[in-house]
Amino acid sequence: MAINERTNNHSDILYHYTGKGGLEALLEIIKNGFKFGYCEEFLPRNRFVAFPMLCFCDIPIELSKEHRGKYGEFGIGVSKKYMVEHFKDWFGPVNYVISNSAIEAAFTVRDLIEEKKQHANDIIENLGIKNGKSVFLNGEDGMDYILDLSDSIDCHIKAIAAIALMKPYESENGIINYDECEWRMYIPENGKYRGTKEKCKWFWDKDEFKGAKEEKGDILPNGNKKLFFNAFQLNLPIEAIEKIVVPDDENKHIFCQKVITSDFIMGSDVTEKDKLQICSKVIVA
Repeated sequence: MAINERTNNHSDILYHYTGKGGLEALLEIIKNGFKFGYCEEFLPRNRFVAFPMLCFCDIPIELSKEHRGKYGEFGIGVSKKYMVEHFKDWFGPVNYVISNSAIEAAFTVRDLIEEKKQHANDIIENLGIKNGKSVFLNGEDGMDYILDLSDSIDCHIKAIAAIALMKPYESENGIINYDECEWRMYIPENGKYRGTKEKCKWFWDKDEFKGAKEEKGDILPNGNKKLFFNAFQLNLPIEAIEKIVVPDDENKHIFCQKVITSDFIMGSDVTEKDKLQICSKVIVA
C-alpha cells in the first residue's frame, strides 16, 4: 500500500510547531531554515542528557488542537516521505519505552564505550616519541587495536541513536509522552559539519549544560535562553514543505506579506514563483 493510501490516524506530514516564538519564529524558519536547539531530557534513575534536535509530530492537523495548545499555533508541515528518504540515519519516530531498563542499557553501553575510548586515547598518547624514536604497535597488536577502536565507534553511534530516539512512555508527573507522536532529527555526538572544526557536544551533566546555556545561549522572545548548534541548519527544498499552519486569517495575511518581500526561502535565493508557492501552502487551523 502506498504511503498516501494509509488509513490510520498518523499523518504523512510531519509538523514542527514554533511554541512561544509564534509567527516570528515561523518566518525565521521559512527564511533561513531550521535551527537545531538543545533540548534537555530528564530520564529515570537520575539520567540526564541534552543534545541538539528538531522535533516534529505526525498528528493530523484536524486532531492536533490539544497538541497545538501546548506547542504553539504556528507551524510548518514537511513531507514525512522526504525526511525518511534523505535523513534516515539521524532521524526517526521516538521509541516510547515502558521499562526503564531499556534506557539504562543504552546509557550503560555509552558509558562503557567512553571508558574504552579513554583507554584508546591513553594508548595514542603513549605511542608518540620515546627515547628520541617513534614508537609503533607491532602488526598483530596494531590490527587488534584498530578493530577494537572501530567496534567502539560503531557501538557508540548505535548507543547515541538509541538515546536520541528514546523516551519514557509516561513522565514522572503523569503526562503520557506517547500521545505526542514525536519524531526527531538529531545531531550525533561529536558530529562535524560544513568543514568546521566544531564538533557537536552532548551534555551529560545538567550543571555543565546550565552553565553553557547561560554563557552561549540565545535570548528567546519569552526572555528565556536556549542553546543552539549553529554549525548546521536544515534547509529543505520548497517541494518538501507541505503546509504552513497559522491560527487565523490575519496572521495568514501577515505571513504572506513577509514572504513576498523576502529575498530568501530556506537560506536560498528565490523567484516570485517560489514565494507564491509558499503562500499557497498556508492553512488556517
